[in-house]
Amino acid sequence: MAPEVSWVRIPRRWPSVAAGALWALTVLGLVAAAWLDHLMRRAGRTDLSSTAIANIPEVVAALSAATVGAVLAGRRPRHPVGWLLLGQGLVVPVSSAASAYAHYGVMVRAGRLPAAGYLAGLANGVFFLWFSLAGFVALLTPTGSLPSPRWRWWARVAAAAAAVQLLASTLDPYPLVPEDPAFLNPLAPPAPLARPLGVVGGAGTVISLLALVVAVGSLLLRFRRARGAERQQLRWVAFAAGVVALLAVVALLAWGLLTVLLGLAYAAVVLGFGQLLPRGSSLAVAAAFQPARRRVQDAVDRRFNRRRYDAAQTIAAFSARLRRQVDLDTLTAELLGVVDQTVQPTTAALWLRHGAPPG
Repeated sequence: MAPEVSWVRIPRRWPSVAAGALWALTVLGLVAAAWLDHLMRRAGRTDLSSTAIANIPEVVAALSAATVGAVLAGRRPRHPVGWLLLGQGLVVPVSSAASAYAHYGVMVRAGRLPAAGYLAGLANGVFFLWFSLAGFVALLTPTGSLPSPRWRWWARVAAAAAAVQLLASTLDPYPLVPEDPAFLNPLAPPAPLARPLGVVGGAGTVISLLALVVAVGSLLLRFRRARGAERQQLRWVAFAAGVVALLAVVALLAWGLLTVLLGLAYAAVVLGFGQLLPRGSSLAVAAAFQPARRRVQDAVDRRFNRRRYDAAQTIAAFSARLRRQVDLDTLTAELLGVVDQTVQPTTAALWLRHGAPPG
């Protein structure tokens, strides 16, 4: 006699519970990232912390995606877009918390936080998953399935590219550049494999960005074929995409606009007050305005001109370490690393003169 098989029925509310748990993890991750940022500020490492204003768009995007995803996944658990949106919302706090944990555990409290160095590369790779998930959201909207079976191969390529990019970032030998160019990832592969892995990871990044563009193009194809409710849904998606694109353009223009306004304000204050105050006071006014100008310009560069900001922070961090460094070999390696990251020469070498100079 065959034994009876009893089937365990999963409660219908489990998708809502799982979606709510992922939403709660998103909120807790944002709180954890903010707390670690506060600890770095309290330790005097404001160069490693993120300004609250600059992070507002990321926080809003994370909470919005997680909230919409939780509602959609709870009501229509078989629709993949809801879970993808939850993933998008969770990516931001996971990346921010991991990055803050790595910086705090490696550069602020070295050796006191377990596995801090192992998270440095992972934090960079996880953040980039946001774009891959956005591509799949566009590719599967609004039906939850691909536009046609012919898109399966491209979906597999996009998923493989995201996985390769994440792996390459996790194994990146120098994931804390430019803040700490001398830190070596404990997960880094041997030197002969590092360069090929970087090339493969770069290819994965390019394919992931291309997949996002292709996914947006698939929405246009869907719109041409859609009728009724599906066409109306795609109109709302197109409207949301247009708003996001407009905000991106405004953000890019904001850097130039703020820089121009800052220069005009500086000229108005110095020249205007110089005419009202006694002769020779223009230099005093300019000196008084310099701290405010530097802080505003620093905030603008940090948000909109990362290359300039990163170079400045690299030099500042190296200057701080230079006062405490006594080992010549370590100092040489750090100096060459700073030159490579800031100036980016084709080749770099350091010549040290031994012995006392002739009298």
